[in-house]
Amino acid sequence: MVELFTSQGCSSCPSADRLMGKVIEEYRYEGKKLVVLSLHVDYWNRLGWKDPFSQPVFSAGQNEYATQMNADNVYTPQVVINGEWEAVGSNEILVKKYIANALGNANTTRLVLSDVKQNDQKLEVAFTTEKTNAASIIHFAIVENKATTKIKAGENGGVTLNNYNIVRSWKTMKISGDGEQDVALDLPAGYNASQFSVIGFVEEKAGGKIVAVDTR
Repeated sequence: MVELFTSQGCSSCPSADRLMGKVIEEYRYEGKKLVVLSLHVDYWNRLGWKDPFSQPVFSAGQNEYATQMNADNVYTPQVVINGEWEAVGSNEILVKKYIANALGNANTTRLVLSDVKQNDQKLEVAFTTEKTNAASIIHFAIVENKATTKIKAGENGGVTLNNYNIVRSWKTMKISGDGEQDVALDLPAGYNASQFSVIGFVEEKAGGKIVAVDTR
């Protein structure tokens, strides 16, 4: 599980965004199940360009990781892998090293997204969990697979950017026990089932480790 904290208003971020697109294609070609999320923070918005994908919840999540990892500050572009390792998002060597570590981990917790149905302005997701613990939470994201934006101001003014697996809708819930459950997610503007995916992942709150992931 790779989480990229990025912003369209940050001049250092496009190289990390490109790396995420490259990584997604490479690992898909190799048949490895790698999930990438692009979480657009909002603290760059004051510097000339309001990132249309930014949400305060992503900035808050990045700060929570900083606390868990005893970091002095947050920055972009930053990747957090499986909630255990962090690196500059454009550092391909380190990012791939940590991805290899994550793919080599064996977890007993399981999450399966079994069904997704659209109902008015909601996306209803049926899921099943196994071997979770009481200190776990589960996050759900509706992601846009790719978006191209022409930036009109700020540090990237005049540049056309590609972003990948952009989180457009987000919901966190406590796990009340294993078994079959369901959740309703708010549909983002412009939702099209052929261009979006649903991702769920289980996080151990004690240390922030990601122990199960699934996507549809």
